[in-house]
Amino acid sequence: MKLSQIMTAVFVATLLVAAIPASAATGNYTLGVQSGTTSDTYAAENLPNANVMGYDSIDLAIAALEQGDVDFVLGDLPTLKFYQTDTNGLTIAGSFSEEDFG
Repeated sequence: MKLSQIMTAVFVATLLVAAIPASAATGNYTLGVQSGTTSDTYAAENLPNANVMGYDSIDLAIAALEQGDVDFVLGDLPTLKFYQTDTNGLTIAGSFSEEDFG
């Protein structure tokens, strides 16, 4: 058996927020993602009410959140947990789906 067949890592698409914006209740919100990632694809396919803004890196998406340019950032749970721990005022707001990688 190959190692890739034995090992599976689970990544959860997660929202990171500075504060829950009032626009989230109406479905009109801006979501930051790293362009070309599964989070980008998920947002495009499953969040029709979101205005999705793609960034070259997750660092830039987080910076946009901190500056108020986006309401949420969608990304992998382990990555966003790092930013939540490392940055004051950011909170994991919820999870959307699980992906298995081998």
